[in-house]
Amino acid sequence: MAESLRGNPHPTPKLGPLLIDEAYIAAIEKLVEYASQASTDLQSQHGLEVSFDDANTGVKALDQIIERVRARNWPADSSPLKWHANALGAVLACMMLQRGNSITAFRSKDNFTNFSVYIPNTKVEYFPFHKIQKCLSSTDTGTVAAYYAEFDGDM
Repeated sequence: MAESLRGNPHPTPKLGPLLIDEAYIAAIEKLVEYASQASTDLQSQHGLEVSFDDANTGVKALDQIIERVRARNWPADSSPLKWHANALGAVLACMMLQRGNSITAFRSKDNFTNFSVYIPNTKVEYFPFHKIQKCLSSTDTGTVAAYYAEFDGDM
């Protein structure tokens, strides 16, 4: 699972074809709806403001939640860990989409695991769900804040 790819002239086709037209619209609507609900649920469960409208506050909250989830040592295939991976990934994805000047790459309208944000100017593709999954499974993968800062710098 790559958290970013560099140098490709367009989003990678290795993870499947990109959605277009109605399927694309359905996917982005579902992602935003899910991220909004996830933000509310994460705030309720963890007592932290989880907003994708304020990247500074949002990435700090995501990193704090990731630390808490890792401390619980849930198995990788457990429902709570999977839910957190999806919820945190959706919030991070929507934070990234707030920046604009990127290509939103959906490969499925109801599974966002391989969703990416591609930046044409710098030819870098970011996979927010992959990054969250790595952060949840290991402390050696850096932070969401550092990942977002790298993304922000590529914009």
